[in-house]
Amino acid sequence: MDGETFKRRLVSLCMKDLPGLPKKEEDRHVLLKSIVLTMNPQKEYSHKELQEILIEWLEGVGRSVGSDHAALRREMVDDGFLTRDPAGTTYKINSQAPVNSAFDETVESIDTVAAVEEGRRLKAEKKRQFMQTKQGKGASG
Repeated sequence: MDGETFKRRLVSLCMKDLPGLPKKEEDRHVLLKSIVLTMNPQKEYSHKELQEILIEWLEGVGRSVGSDHAALRREMVDDGFLTRDPAGTTYKINSQAPVNSAFDETVESIDTVAAVEEGRRLKAEKKRQFMQTKQGKGASG
């Protein structure tokens, strides 16, 4: 998946009210990859640090995703985006994950927060224009 396709898919998913992570693997991977893109690939994260990142993602980019940070963390480990030490105390981005082959290198440079914010802004603008048009027709009709 190239960067533009990834960005469009991410914005589309984040504009919906999802009851949790999507069942469709490709869509779920787009959301999980968007979390990874906010992280430092060289850093090991404590459980608490990862929790803070996931909560921040849920409050910003993924606020329409009906999930919690614990479920996201489990999915990220289960789907291979993160590795966890045997004690379960530190996490690191899994750069060797097979799932990475699904994404073109252009995906790595995407600012997921900015992409979703722009999508929300455009949606709000379209709604505003629609309402203005509707009000204009109501006044003249």
